[in-house]
Amino acid sequence: MADFHVLKISFWSTSSENEIDSVSPHCIFYKKHVGEGPTLFLMNIPPYCDKICLKSLFKDCGTIKSINIVSTPRLKSESEAPIPLLKMMETVEKDFQYAYVTFNEESSVDVALDMRKSKIIRNIKVDDSLVGLNRWIKDYGELYPEESSVQSIVNEYMVQYDLNKAKEEEARKEEGQPDDEGWVTVPVKKKPNQDAQNAKKKLNKKLEKKKRSEKELMSFYLFQQREEKREKVAALRLKFEDDKKRITQLRQQRKFKPF
Repeated sequence: MADFHVLKISFWSTSSENEIDSVSPHCIFYKKHVGEGPTLFLMNIPPYCDKICLKSLFKDCGTIKSINIVSTPRLKSESEAPIPLLKMMETVEKDFQYAYVTFNEESSVDVALDMRKSKIIRNIKVDDSLVGLNRWIKDYGELYPEESSVQSIVNEYMVQYDLNKAKEEEARKEEGQPDDEGWVTVPVKKKPNQDAQNAKKKLNKKLEKKKRSEKELMSFYLFQQREEKREKVAALRLKFEDDKKRITQLRQQRKFKPF
């Protein structure tokens, strides 16, 4: 905000019974807009301040060529217009806006930057529909367009879509067909990137090799587990046979022998 100048304005309506001194001032921030000729860029424009209001603000600075009030500042020139239906369904702006004031002379911008920092805007009729509850009701109603309008926009879009599809189909049919002079137009097809394909093949080979190694390793682990179980069972059987022999020997040694 260091580059901005501050202009305090007090709105006073002829229908208002309040004294001028009792009206709270509103601050508008503005600076020179670079790149579009003698233009001022304004911020914090209240919804009840229209082009007439802005013109009365800067009329003493010079001849005004145009005034443009926008909801968002222009970052770059838009190359394509939005689809009407999407534009219609956008959320209605309820907050303060921006403005661009363009003069005929470059000197008018310098005068505007040096003008006094407080003004009283007289005889400005404030539209009650732009503030408070009336504004919310109006914005809510604009969120939902009429069915007939939506249907008309959809029909226009689909007609254009069908035309584009028909042109594409006709162009595909004409591929490979000789023209009046016998020339055949060969469509240029982009060749696949060999480096990218080779890298993809190498990656697939690595993944396959890794899966194969994991599978072999898992198979080896299963084989090792089966062998360990087999060895444990064999050891238990051998121990069982040894225990049987020892028990038999102990029984024979405990027999009574009188002679």
